[in-house]
Amino acid sequence: MIFALDRADPPCAPAGACPPIGDEEIVAASQSMNLAGTGGGSGARLLSLLLDDTIDLPELARRISAQPAIAVRVMRVANSAYYRHSGEVATVDRAAQLLGSSTLRGIAAAACFDRMSAPNARGASLDLPAFRGHSLAAACAAQALARRVAPALADEAFIAGLLHDLGIIVQWRLRPQWLARLDAIDGDRAFAHHAGERQALGATHTRCGSVLLAAWNLPASLVAAVAAHGFDDEDDTAAVAEPPLLATLLTLADHLAAVAGFGFRNELAAAAPDPLALDRCGLTPEHLAAMAATVPASVDRLCAAFGSGTDPR
Repeated sequence: MIFALDRADPPCAPAGACPPIGDEEIVAASQSMNLAGTGGGSGARLLSLLLDDTIDLPELARRISAQPAIAVRVMRVANSAYYRHSGEVATVDRAAQLLGSSTLRGIAAAACFDRMSAPNARGASLDLPAFRGHSLAAACAAQALARRVAPALADEAFIAGLLHDLGIIVQWRLRPQWLARLDAIDGDRAFAHHAGERQALGATHTRCGSVLLAAWNLPASLVAAVAAHGFDDEDDTAAVAEPPLLATLLTLADHLAAVAGFGFRNELAAAAPDPLALDRCGLTPEHLAAMAATVPASVDRLCAAFGSGTDPR
């Protein structure tokens, strides 16, 4: 089970039904979840810049350097065995020269994701290594899919994969006692479908995540992809008749992550990939199987570079 309740001291949920999570609450939570506030030095602002392909490499390096905590992580990862430049990277400028724009953006995005998710998961019965492993696996898978299907989306697909489940942290932040109670009673069955989330909490994790990212002023394409990925019930399907291509890539990336051993409780791990998604992307199950085989090594190397210290599976 992904969420591990402390059975010795279980939280006491208030009696009655859980008050539904509303957009206003999510927007309010977005301010405290954005570690450095809402200004130009915030993690969310940097994520937005990482998705702006009009920013050239020297300017991107300058913006990353302006956030020391992120810059240190970027240089540490750039010096790791994963990128084969150990001992060569002393500045973000040097990392930019050696790694190039796409890789630099991915490293910085992963560093931002770590700094946003870890503090906000404290106090929740959330298996952070598993959450982190799933997010990294989805990021690697989404990027690999985009490189094959729509290369121009590769950088955005990686960041979308990282952030697509932040709504789960929002749910735990806003309704921890009810979530812990549901987990203690029903475990994963309480969240087998988006409809179960909506019934229990009033908002799915996709809704929570998309409202959060919109409040951080991240690009509309990313917000739409997070909102639309992985729909599984009639209400969701009716709401988005034709999801954005990035959302389709995320849905397939979730499947790849699960097949590779990085499944997560809210995301449905279908035995077979969505045939409509495959058809839209011009892929076959054999293509996905080949990609899934490469995901574990990519995630293991990234986790080692970021120093997780724990096997996320």
